[in-house]
Amino acid sequence: MTIFFSIEIKNKYIGISDILTRLYKTYCLGIALSYSYIHKPFSCSRSLPNSTFDRILRKISGFNEGKPSHFNIENDLFVASFLGMSNSGDNSDFNTISNITIDIAKVLDSVLFQNIGELKSRIEDSISSLNSITINFLVTDRIYNEKVSANFQKLFGLTSLEDCHSSELGKSFREFASTRYWQARSRQPVSIPFKQDRIRLLVHIRRGDRVWVELPDKTLLMHGDELLIVDNSVKYSENNYILSSLSSSLPNKFRKPVSVDVIKEVIEQLFIEYGRSAFSMIVISDGYKRAYQELNYALRSGKIKLSQSEKKQVNLFFQQQQKEIIDFAKSVNAELILGEDSKVKFMKSVHAVVCADFIIKTTGGFTSLNRLLRVQDSPSVFLGTSDLTPQTLEVFLTEARHFRKPYGS
Repeated sequence: MTIFFSIEIKNKYIGISDILTRLYKTYCLGIALSYSYIHKPFSCSRSLPNSTFDRILRKISGFNEGKPSHFNIENDLFVASFLGMSNSGDNSDFNTISNITIDIAKVLDSVLFQNIGELKSRIEDSISSLNSITINFLVTDRIYNEKVSANFQKLFGLTSLEDCHSSELGKSFREFASTRYWQARSRQPVSIPFKQDRIRLLVHIRRGDRVWVELPDKTLLMHGDELLIVDNSVKYSENNYILSSLSSSLPNKFRKPVSVDVIKEVIEQLFIEYGRSAFSMIVISDGYKRAYQELNYALRSGKIKLSQSEKKQVNLFFQQQQKEIIDFAKSVNAELILGEDSKVKFMKSVHAVVCADFIIKTTGGFTSLNRLLRVQDSPSVFLGTSDLTPQTLEVFLTEARHFRKPYGS
């Protein structure tokens, strides 16, 4: 029996790096099972730029006798189209093949498999005997469950998108994704303000879905549309020890965002090593608009309550934080791509990440697109600042010293 596989990513509100991570894991699984891949386009609503103009068009286009309009379909596939992944290729012959949907995370969450043969038998035992069939692997949030992750690690050695260089399976997906991306760039070039004769330095400041607003009596912690209100008068403890900071007792998603001052210190070290003129620099940030909208929605819906004085302090906080990013970019003489309300900004941000030589990031997986899509021989040098120590900074600077810019890149 000939078995093909496709991937359906079930998502409500996940971003581009999360989409690609799920695609990566499941693609490698299907190839390891010796199945043939049929690409299925995906939508990515979290990373979809949400301008006022687009929202109006979407609303107008929705009144179409309940049928999806051309604009809405095209808009939903915008991210996949930009990556070169909005078409299935020449798969017309596969439309007549029987198909079955399998929730792959549900299978992997049921038992720890000892080898790929066990998993293959488990999957194929549920399939009727046919000449050919397409398995549609449904991928849900359960893909990150502990037992599922343990199975991926044991069977395929896969953990994250950043590992795509470390195995033949990963390299296979990287070739698929990067080929499609650069074919898309040949059809739709993206202009970014990197100078070709300099070291291309990119700073990614994630802010849109992670916020700490410190008020006199309480602290508002945000992650996406999740909101946590902490009473500042309460002492937080763990294993009977008083914690030195609230951040120590929180899940990672609610940890305090990295301050711009930390990034400044790293940039200053690089400038001391190389001199400012060695770099062409871009700062990208989603800014605070999305977080501000989520907080206002929580206030309007009664999810949280703030006094008028606290509301004013919150408004001032967002204004100051947005200005801090702008001032930082000016202080280091960098080009700034701020906000996620335009398709042009999204395209420039992704392409800047892919083309960067040095990447300094706060949190999140957005910059992992560089590992997947960059095709230059010299790998980029990365520094994450969420848990920065003198040791990790020195490792970064050492790797930076050994970096050799590819000629003409």
